[in-house]
Amino acid sequence: MSFLGRLFGSLFGSGGPSSSGDPNAVYIHVRCRFCKEAVRVRLNRTSDLSPAEDGDGFVVRKSIVGQKCFRRIEVDLAFDRNYRLVSEDVSGGTMITAEEWQAEQVPTS
Repeated sequence: MSFLGRLFGSLFGSGGPSSSGDPNAVYIHVRCRFCKEAVRVRLNRTSDLSPAEDGDGFVVRKSIVGQKCFRRIEVDLAFDRNYRLVSEDVSGGTMITAEEWQAEQVPTS
C-alpha cells in the first residue's frame, strides 16, 4: 500500500473524514524534522481549506509549530472533493499516520 493510501486510511479511518464526530474537521499528523515531536493539526473544512484552482477539490497551506521547539513545519496539501489527501509537500518535517501520532501520546490519568 502506498504512503498516501496508508495515510488516508489512518487519517480518516473507515468512516470517512468526519468519523471523529466533528463534521467540519480534517486531521493531519506531522513530525518535526528537528525535535521529532509528533503534532496533530485540525483543519477546518470551511475556513482552512480553499477551493482548488481547477475546481476539483481543495488546497491548504499551513505553517505548523509544535510545543517542543520553535521551528516551523510547512505543509502544502491537496484534497479531493471528498476531503481525501491526494498530494503533499512538506518541509521541516514529515507526514505521519494517526496511529504513529497516537502511539506517542502520554496517557492523561
